[in-house]
Formats: sequence, C-alpha cells, structure tokens
Amino acid sequence: MIKFGKFIIINLLGIMLILVLTACKSERGAVKSETDNVEASEDNPVEDITLNVVYPDAWEEKRFNEEIKEPVEREFPHIKLKYLDQPIEDLLAKKIMPDIIFLGNPSGLPNFTEHGLTMDMSELIEKHDFDLNRIEPSLLAESRMFADGNLYTLPYTRGITVLHYNKDIFDMFGVDYPKDDMTWDEIIDLAAKLTGEKNGVHYYGLQIPYASIMLDQRGVPKVDPETDEPTYTSEKYMPLYQEYLRKMERVYSIPGNVPEGDDDRDPSIGPFFGDRNVAMNPIWSQVELFSEDEGFNFDIVTYPNWKDRPGISRPSRSGNIGVASSSVHPDEAFKVIAYLFTDEIQRTTARKGRASSLADPAINDDYLGDLIEERPWMEELNIDAMTKHSYPTDLDRFSPYEEDAYAGLEERLLDGVDINTILREAQEEAETTVKEAKEKK
Repeated sequence: MIKFGKFIIINLLGIMLILVLTACKSERGAVKSETDNVEASEDNPVEDITLNVVYPDAWEEKRFNEEIKEPVEREFPHIKLKYLDQPIEDLLAKKIMPDIIFLGNPSGLPNFTEHGLTMDMSELIEKHDFDLNRIEPSLLAESRMFADGNLYTLPYTRGITVLHYNKDIFDMFGVDYPKDDMTWDEIIDLAAKLTGEKNGVHYYGLQIPYASIMLDQRGVPKVDPETDEPTYTSEKYMPLYQEYLRKMERVYSIPGNVPEGDDDRDPSIGPFFGDRNVAMNPIWSQVELFSEDEGFNFDIVTYPNWKDRPGISRPSRSGNIGVASSSVHPDEAFKVIAYLFTDEIQRTTARKGRASSLADPAINDDYLGDLIEERPWMEELNIDAMTKHSYPTDLDRFSPYEEDAYAGLEERLLDGVDINTILREAQEEAETTVKEAKEKK
C-alpha cells in the first residue's frame, strides 16, 4: 500500500512538471530551438554576433532601443542589435547587409524584394516550431498579400483606424454621439445634422481626409492581380466603385460640408485638432496626439462599416518584421523575431501604444496603459473600440502595376463629373499608364 502511494505521488509530480513546461512554452510564443538560452561554457561556446536591423526612421531610435534592442539583448546576451535607419540603397552601396527588416507598412516590402533581400520564412517557422495560429489571421493574410503569398515578414503590430469625434460640436448641435458598429450611411446622416454655423463659426460634419478611405475596406484593387488589367469598369469591381462614389457624393452634397480654398496641413489632423471645427474624423488612430490636450473634448468609436460587411475595418498596414535573405545568421535572426512575439513582449509593446498582432484579445487588454497612467483623463475614452474590429481579407496579392493605375476619382466627383464617366475615363487612363509601366520592365 505504501509503495502504491509513492507511485501515485511520483506520477502526479511528473504530470505537474509537464503542465508547467507546457505553460512556459505557450508564454514564450511556442518557439523551440536547440540553442535557445544556452549558456556559454568551455565545452559549448556561444558565438557573439551582431545583427543589423533596418528600422523605419519614422519610428525613432529611442523606440527601437526601448522596445527591441534592450529586451532582446537581455534575453540573448550573445546577440547585439545594430540600428540602421538609412535607405536600403545607401546601405547596399556601403556593403552593409541587413539581418532583420522592420517595415512601418507592409506596402514597403517591394523595395526590399527588388533588391533580393526578402526570403520566405516558412522553413525557419517550421524549424523553430513557431506557432502561426497565435497571430491574428487577417493580419497574416495581409502580410502574404504583399509577398505574393509568401511569408517574407510577419505582422508585428496591428494598425488601428477609428472614427474620432468632437463631443463639443455634437453638444452644440444637440445631436447624439456616434456609437460603435455604425455604418457609413449612418455616419453621413449624422454629418448632415452637424454642418452649419454656430456663434459665427462654420462647422463641418464629416471630413474624409484621404482618397479611397472607404474603398480600401472592400478589398478593391485598382489592377486585377490575375490579369494586370485595370478594374474601374470591370464586371466584378465597377459596382463597388459606383457604390463608393455614391457615398462620397452624399458627403460632398451636404450643404457647407466641403471647405473652400487650399489647406496644406495634414488633413487627418489639421482641421479636426487644430481648428476644432470638424465633428467627425475617420482616420488611423490619433488618440496619442489628440489626448495631449486635456481640454480637447473628443472620443472615438469603431471605424464606420459597410452595411454588408459588419465588423470589418480598414486594412491594418502596420508594422511587419522579417529575416533578410542577406543574413549570415538567419536562425539567430529568427529567434530574435520569435522572442518579440512572446506574450510578455507583446503585452509590453501594447502598453506603450503599439497594438499587438496576436489573436488573443487579452494581450491588448492594457493597450496604451503607459500613456493612460501619464494622462488619467484618457480613462474616459472608448479604448476598446480600437481593437474591436478585424481586417479585410479579400485579396491574396497585388498586381505589380497597382500603383501605376491610380486615378483621382474623388477630385473628378468634386468637379461635377457623373460617376460612370469618371470610371470610364479612369479605366482608359489606367490602361495607358499600366501599358507604359509594362514596357519599361
């Protein structure tokens, strides 16, 4: 009986040990390598290496040091990270080869692909047992979209687009505040009630800062990736262009809602934050900037949806990270990347204001936490709206001639051109520019 009891106790201890080790693996991002955290010794020396990291200059070296360099070098004492913020052409001219590539936006990937610096990380992902299921699927799909279906990079953060609104203007006009999950049609209806003059000041209900800001929610390409043909009058996409332009026509037709004259300020910030005469501002999150002024009475809700696509925001277009094909230490470079995807690092990054790309919503529970501690008035903001919706996954890749087919649809609409004429002319122009781009290749 005593021997049997000891047997049970030993087995229970073994099971508990397995559970603890399993939990540790999950927390570290489900990445496994025979050289992880190996201490140097006479019998097992670990080579000291330096990894060159191309990092967007817009993100600043201070952020790189705090969020990337310092935690990585603590975790891997034999690895040093070198910050590079010069254009890749300049680095290559100096024969400085990157090991890790950070992108502020995955749309910047072709610049590295053209120089032969990208590599599909599928083998590294399998070799190091990295669990892709931990990453939000729609974000992974976007990374593949810019890599012709490959995984040249992984989405490190998620881009956030919301509807900012000025509560004082709503109060002045006696209109109820917007709510999460509203559609574009509902927001445009609100805008009509918020446009006009009060106390000698003209107010605008809704300003659309950039062209096609509604259209990119629908996954509409300017060029068909299968045929390289412009899509403005295609059977599949023309109805979506027409619907988009009709909505823009409604925005422009609100009496007094179109500003007169030129304004060279950033349209996503200037009028709304500077003049404070715009009621609603749909754009990527400017909460960090707008909350600098405790007296600015604003809040946010989810980005407006298309009625037939509830819960779908704009594309993320946010931070991506990958191993460069030029790296002589690809395994070490990938281990650094895997470490940056651990729950611990992703939570810390989210607290600092970069929303996590991980699928587990709990990782973003404390999103912007550091800033909220500094600015307690932010606690009243609808922070949950920032990570509530997902992203479109309609496209699996872009045509290499996507940007050659740009046409200023909205400008023509403002000039009074009818919608079908706008699309027909855009198609003709795009066919010419795409043909010219092909001839140059």
